[in-house]
Amino acid sequence: MLFPVIVVSLTRTVAEPFEWIPTLLFDVYHISGATRPRPRGWVDRPSEGILQTYGLMYTALSEAVRRTNPTIASRALVIADSIFKNTTLSSQPPGEVR
Repeated sequence: MLFPVIVVSLTRTVAEPFEWIPTLLFDVYHISGATRPRPRGWVDRPSEGILQTYGLMYTALSEAVRRTNPTIASRALVIADSIFKNTTLSSQPPGEVR
């Protein structure tokens, strides 16, 4: 049985819903591992969906903060592009910071 876990930050309070997502994507996830160039592609085709999920998360973040924080949006889009270059995903999700 799973029990909910309450995370308490001693340094700050999260005021906005989903405010923690950029922190998770930029400070917790291992970006260098996900974006590392892989000339032969992802080593294990069945698990390539994990890498694609990372790419989609960064693309979604870019879209979500495009108007309010173009710096984060650009950074997320560059990361997503680097990730998708290592997959066989036939078409990359659109994204352009305006």
